[in-house]
Amino acid sequence: MKQFDQRQPFWHRNYEPVVCDDGGGGGETLAAMMGYEIFNTVRESAAEKRPLALILPVGPMGMYRWAVYFSRKHRVSWKHVSGFNMDEWSDAKGTSSPATAPGSFQGAMEEALYGPLGELTVPRKQRHFATRTMLPKYPDKIAALRKRGAKLVVVYGVGRAC
Repeated sequence: MKQFDQRQPFWHRNYEPVVCDDGGGGGETLAAMMGYEIFNTVRESAAEKRPLALILPVGPMGMYRWAVYFSRKHRVSWKHVSGFNMDEWSDAKGTSSPATAPGSFQGAMEEALYGPLGELTVPRKQRHFATRTMLPKYPDKIAALRKRGAKLVVVYGVGRAC
């Protein structure tokens, strides 16, 4: 079996995997490290006065607690960030769940990230959720941000791919 940290020919030259072994724990090391990297990306783009487009997963969620912690501790604003959620629940016709529905990904993000950031949070008009009406607008919104010099960062959910 190949090890996850063995360099593959298709990896970007600057990519370096980081192994987070919690020894069967709850993945808190991974959550803290991912949260720090999200925070640091926000901090760096703020220092550069550069817009940032973050494509965000809704699972796992522990990383957002840490991103909030570091942002609040260091007083780093997310006003320059535009968040794009990857997922949302919908019915068979593609009708998205309302934000208030139990299990709504939008509701989960408001509760885990946007709300706890308090006054440092992403402005509401810059929060984009993968709903039936918003998802088709993602390419144009992201292209407009990139035209303004935004950095685009995709934060992958751990899922089955580790």
